[in-house]
Amino acid sequence: MDRRFDGVDERFEGMDKRFDGLTLLVTENSRRLKNIELTLENEITPNIMRVAEAHLDLSRKLDEALKIDREKEMMVLKINILDGEVRRLKERVDCLA
Repeated sequence: MDRRFDGVDERFEGMDKRFDGLTLLVTENSRRLKNIELTLENEITPNIMRVAEAHLDLSRKLDEALKIDREKEMMVLKINILDGEVRRLKERVDCLA
């Protein structure tokens, strides 16, 4: 009977060592998870917000640049039309002269 109890005691000691190891692993994982959460909260999220804000600024600037580009294109079209009209008027003046 004593041998059996000794065997059971040894098994319990082995289980205690394993639980202690598991407890250390869980504690270490908990610490690492907390560090990851802090990094995410303090570094990554603010950086993502900065990138998003910069993207919005670039998008607005692009819209403004495209608006100016459209206006320039409309002016070129108007100049071409006016150039054609001036040419026709010159031809009429030349015919009258």
